[in-house]
Amino acid sequence: MDPLSVPEQTPEARMALLLRAVRELSAADKDLVDVLGRTVEIACELTGARYGAMGVLAEAEPQRLSHFITHGLTLEERAAIGEPPMGRGLLGRLLRDSRGVRVHDVTREPDAVGYPPGHPLMRTFLGMPIRTASAVFGNLYLTEKAGGEPFTAQDESMVETLAAVVGVSVDLSRRRLEAASQSAAVAAVRKVNRSLVTEHDPSSVVATVLAEAVRTTGAQAAMVLAEPATEPVTNPAADHEEESAKPVPLEVVAAVGASADSLVPQVEEQVRSTLAAGGPTHWATNAPRLLLDDQEGPRHTSIVPVRLRDGSSVALVVTDWRPATTLAPRLTEGLLESLGDQVGLILDRVAAVHHRDELNRLQDRERIARDLHDLVIQRIFAAGLTLQGAARLDPPPEVTERVERTIAELDATIRDIRATIFALTPASGVSARAQIRDLVQSYTPHLGFAPTLSCPGEVDDLLDEEGRLALLLVVREALSNVARHSRARAVEIDVRAEADRLLVTVTDDGVGLPEHVVESGLSNARARARQRGGSMDLMARTPRGTLLRWQVPLAP
Repeated sequence: MDPLSVPEQTPEARMALLLRAVRELSAADKDLVDVLGRTVEIACELTGARYGAMGVLAEAEPQRLSHFITHGLTLEERAAIGEPPMGRGLLGRLLRDSRGVRVHDVTREPDAVGYPPGHPLMRTFLGMPIRTASAVFGNLYLTEKAGGEPFTAQDESMVETLAAVVGVSVDLSRRRLEAASQSAAVAAVRKVNRSLVTEHDPSSVVATVLAEAVRTTGAQAAMVLAEPATEPVTNPAADHEEESAKPVPLEVVAAVGASADSLVPQVEEQVRSTLAAGGPTHWATNAPRLLLDDQEGPRHTSIVPVRLRDGSSVALVVTDWRPATTLAPRLTEGLLESLGDQVGLILDRVAAVHHRDELNRLQDRERIARDLHDLVIQRIFAAGLTLQGAARLDPPPEVTERVERTIAELDATIRDIRATIFALTPASGVSARAQIRDLVQSYTPHLGFAPTLSCPGEVDDLLDEEGRLALLLVVREALSNVARHSRARAVEIDVRAEADRLLVTVTDDGVGLPEHVVESGLSNARARARQRGGSMDLMARTPRGTLLRWQVPLAP
């Protein structure tokens, strides 16, 4: 309709137009931006305004515009104007004081700031706030009434009624969006929960969460990122002999979508800062400060930090997504935070399953170790006692020699089984120093005295699990030999770190070494030292006794 003919309309015709507008703007299938654009057109028709615009207030900053929708400007005029308004001057008056404004000549207003080059001349002005149930949503601006006439009180009344209708429509639209978003969230969470029940491996359900995030937002990709457990890589050739730590790339726990791995470097810095801050969700957008009506809505990247029960954190990252409506991204953000909670529950469950399996394995190892000790060793020991009893029956020398050799083999078998039991029995949470002390004290009944032990506390920091096991087996074998052969009255065990090696010495004041040493258990200790690049020496002491020296290099 030509706006120049509108002032000639009868009040009845204008009211009929307003009623049609009410029906049209209340339609449930319209996007909010479409509703606002149509509102500007209808306002121009009702009042005969040549130009109209709608400024939508930013949710986070009510004194700033987030969208600016225009009507009546040609593409050339829009291009000549350049940047959209910043909300100063007369437009700023509506931002500060949310009441209707009717002006006969904009150029004569004290707070007018003028027009940018290329902007059409506008004198008459009518502004009206769009109020929802909770706050002012935006402002409707109309200028240049037909024939150069000023806007009338009737125009203002009509626009005020239209603004009230639009406010109700915005509220209804938001409620529909919230209901749809909640429904999508419930459906997504229900699907994830069903997967948790049916999937054997709970870690695979993370991919289901990411697929739901991509499906409901139209995102390019979704992923779960975590700080790796490894230490930063250092550069020993850094200037001034200082170590330059280079961040280790984030670990991709799971990913769904096109080129997810290639997107990790783009969000790494934001993910690291979000996890380090331990604060709220980080939202980033590639949209301009102010969207015009012909611009595509903003696309977002969201980083949702997720705190796990073990104290660590991961991040749900959803890249390049567009909300269901360009004016309500917070609804989709709420959905993503719900999916982030699901990621945390799943990863906690994965950890719980892992801990349960680990506990089952440890229990099985302890059961096997207990059975070996209580059943196998006792039977072998009983067999050895039987053979010893047979040897006292004064059999022929060749039989005696064979029986003694068999008893020695049974003794070596018992030692090997005990070493296996020791390896099967976990020592989680117990320090190496405490284990050595308990081991040494356990030999007091066999020796008839308490050995002397010197072992610094830093041994735990110097050895890995395999090194700790090797150390304990060496000390056990040395004490076992002293108890069986040396007839010693004192034993000293010394464990220490020297430069880049770990040194273990076991000395006794017994009868010393025989002419021909037959190594059985000691050969295992020597082999363990060689496997780690070390050595073992066994030598006689002066005037009596034996010295065992076992050494292995320490990791740099």
